[in-house]
Amino acid sequence: MKNSIILFGTFLLLWGKVASQIPTTIFFSYDSDKISSESKKTITRIPKENIDKIILIGHCDSSGSYSYNYKLSMRRANNTKKDLLNIGFSPSQWQIVGKSFSSPDNAKQKEKNRRVEIIPIYMDDKIHYLSLFHQ
Repeated sequence: MKNSIILFGTFLLLWGKVASQIPTTIFFSYDSDKISSESKKTITRIPKENIDKIILIGHCDSSGSYSYNYKLSMRRANNTKKDLLNIGFSPSQWQIVGKSFSSPDNAKQKEKNRRVEIIPIYMDDKIHYLSLFHQ
């Protein structure tokens, strides 16, 4: 009985850790840095309390030059930061990264590369991720 209680308690702790680590991603239209109204609504679900830092990683697909795609990925990440600030996020630090991809030829893979990953880091050292899908 005692082992069952310990095992169940361990399961609950691990389940809570896994449940708080769902990837946070918003997607963009082709050659766009504008955040959709649907993604804006979904961003509001990210917990704002006790945030220490937010990491934003902008991505592009393989269309266009490396230089153009890098700049577009940075605009996507910076526009995401502006939206997060507008709805009350106030971390002490921001880290913004832009990436450009040149390999995927498949249309679905390209579509998935038009995104910004949002990684809030909380003062209690927990990392929360939330899936944000753009239709």
